[in-house]
Amino acid sequence: MRSIVPARPEREDIYMSRMKLVMLSLLAAFSLSAVASSTASAHEWIVNGKAVAAAEKVEVNGNQLQGNNQLEGVIAKSSVHITCQEVLAPPAGNILEEKGKLKIKLEYKACTVYTIAAEAVENQPNCKVAGLTAEGAGELTEAGILTVKGAPFATIVISGTGCLLNGEYKVETTEVCSLPHYAVAVYVATIECNPAGSKELKLGTESSKLYSVIGIAGTKGQKLSSN
Repeated sequence: MRSIVPARPEREDIYMSRMKLVMLSLLAAFSLSAVASSTASAHEWIVNGKAVAAAEKVEVNGNQLQGNNQLEGVIAKSSVHITCQEVLAPPAGNILEEKGKLKIKLEYKACTVYTIAAEAVENQPNCKVAGLTAEGAGELTEAGILTVKGAPFATIVISGTGCLLNGEYKVETTEVCSLPHYAVAVYVATIECNPAGSKELKLGTESSKLYSVIGIAGTKGQKLSSN
């Protein structure tokens, strides 16, 4: 009968060393792949063909575009629509940043509040809505999708003798908006917000809905897009 010769210890050591080397190589390849994938999936603002660099601040400004621009909610148990005739995005406060981030500041002027009852719009001539400023921060969370947060995003002040809606009402938001033509380099980029993205929007303590269409442009005439 032939005797079985046990494997030499040094051979086992060589085998284990090779296995460790293979495993380390696989882990390194996986890590590099994960980093490349993460980098490729990042969403960024593109200005004149280049992504906004680290620490770079690109000023933009703009105003509301034609369309339905109003906030719908509930105040003092009444359904209300608040509309503003003029919405401006001044250069100071509207900034595109690296990694798809955005600072946003909007000035609302010539605002009016209406109530809705029995399927009809009712004017409230005794209720005056003060001009207001909305400020928040956002980022590109998906291709063509912008998420904006503000706590509070704005404070709406309604006052007037005989007005049943008098008070200050904070607007808290995580609003999801879209950039319809995000991949196309344009001088004026459109940001659209609608009730589909208003799931976390509140006027006072009540859920509300936002309709808004804003156009923004680089203050130096740059072409804007995103990925």
